[in-house]
Amino acid sequence: MEEERENKEKKKFVLDYRSDPEGREKIAKLVAKVKERPHGDKITLKHIVDYALAKLAPKDLEKVWEASLTSMDRVLLELERHNQKNQTNLELGDFLAERLKLN
Repeated sequence: MEEERENKEKKKFVLDYRSDPEGREKIAKLVAKVKERPHGDKITLKHIVDYALAKLAPKDLEKVWEASLTSMDRVLLELERHNQKNQTNLELGDFLAERLKLN
């Protein structure tokens, strides 16, 4: 809750693409392409982000969330689903042994 309040009070956001050259290149190409027009005001990354935010649906946010998961996060989520579905309380090692058919 505290983090949500802090984000609402922020007035400036920074995108850090130092360690993501592919993402940086995509953004640069997109901004350059959008600027290829003879008329109108200067288009910035903010314009593109504003437009994209208006188009995001809940299913898109789910995809963003899934893309942020590590392999271990996916395994742990699968363990949670397995335990809920089968009404069990397996620990990670037991779950992996079962999945890998090591029992």
